[in-house]
This record gives sequence, structure tokens and C-alpha cells, in this order.
Amino acid sequence: MLKENFFSIEERTQTEKGWEYSIALNASHPIYQAHFPQNPVTPGVCLVQMMKEIAEDCCSKSFFICSLKNVKFLQILNPIENREVLVKFNSLVNEAGRYAFSAVICKDQLVFSKVNLQLAEISEGGND
Repeated sequence: MLKENFFSIEERTQTEKGWEYSIALNASHPIYQAHFPQNPVTPGVCLVQMMKEIAEDCCSKSFFICSLKNVKFLQILNPIENREVLVKFNSLVNEAGRYAFSAVICKDQLVFSKVNLQLAEISEGGND
């Protein structure tokens, strides 16, 4: 898990279309020491994991990723230059136990990443 170590949730806001989360990145996290020293870049896999964990916070459930569609990394997210960013969940749909999210990581007019996630709830016995 990355929440509370790699990033922290600063504020949650419910909107007409879903949720907006203001998050703060931890530029001193060891991931940034390897990716890359003196020029930290948030790895794409960490961006996807952050979106999954924020979806879990939003729904108060544990999920596993079923599929990712239209994954776009549009700008480099440097945690020193952009410590705080906004994660917007534009839609949340529950279909047969699956949750579909359209998520965007941005700051003002700058969009860092977009992804459509399909998640399934983890049952107490493991993955469904």
C-alpha cells in the first residue's frame, strides 16, 4: 500500500459526478531515490496503484484490479514541483459486483494521467 507513506489524502470532496481527492506526494519516499535521484518522477505503476487505493477509500472496500483501459501518462509528475495534486473520479458504476472508475490526476489545467479502471471487491477469503 502506498497510502500514508508514498502519498496522503489531504481532502475529500463529493461532486455531482463523483469524488475529488486532494493528495500530497512524499518526495522523500525511497521510490523517488531510485526513480530518479535529483529528478524524481512518479512511476506510472504508482499512479495506477494510487488511483486504486483512493477508490478503496471512496467506497470503503478492498479491491483488486480487473482491467485498465485508456491508460494515459500525459505529463511527468515530479513530487517536488507538484507536491499536491487532485485525483478526480468522474464516474462510479457498480455492475455485477464490479466497479468502474474514470480517474484523472491533475493540478489546475495540467493533466498528468487518465485511466479507466475496472475493480472487483476482494472477499474475506481472497480474490473472487
